[in-house]
Amino acid sequence: MLLVEDLVADDAAEGTIKGNKDSMKYHVPGSRWYDATVAEVWFSTVEEAKAAGFVPAGGEAAQTIEEDAK
Repeated sequence: MLLVEDLVADDAAEGTIKGNKDSMKYHVPGSRWYDATVAEVWFSTVEEAKAAGFVPAGGEAAQTIEEDAK
C-alpha cells in the first residue's frame, strides 16, 4: 500500500496531477483549482492518486482531464 508519507513534492517530473496532503484531494490539469493548488505530491494518473487515498477535489466531474490539458 502506498502511504502519503512516501510521496514527495519533488516528484513533479513523475506526473501532472497535483495532490494536497492536508485535504487528501487531487487536482488534474485544467480543473478549477489546479493553478491555485500548490502540489505537495504528484501523480501520473487519477488511478494512482486514488490508490494513495486521494479523492477528486469538487467531485469526479470537476476533475476530468480534458484532451487539451494532456
